[in-house]
Amino acid sequence: MAYQTNYERSSRISNSMSYSQLLNTRESTATDLQATAQMLKIQHKTKQLIGYQKVIKSLNDRYQKVIENIEVLNSNQEAIIFYLEQQELYQQQQKSKASKFKEKKK
Repeated sequence: MAYQTNYERSSRISNSMSYSQLLNTRESTATDLQATAQMLKIQHKTKQLIGYQKVIKSLNDRYQKVIENIEVLNSNQEAIIFYLEQQELYQQQQKSKASKFKEKKK
């Protein structure tokens, strides 16, 4: 009987140790799974941010091209305005010459 009692006691201890180890393993596994899930979330967010950065860079490049085109258009507009002003001056000079010529003929 003493043997059975000791056996039962040692069996309970070994079972409780195993159970305790199982609990520790389960907690450790749960912690590992949570950490893995967190890492996957971080990786996903990082990929999203990289994607956003690429989109922003693309938009910035397009914006720069638009600004360059506007600058070219402004430059062209200034050249056209200068040309029209010169044309107007030339026409005024021609009218002035014509009127002077008509006055000389009279």
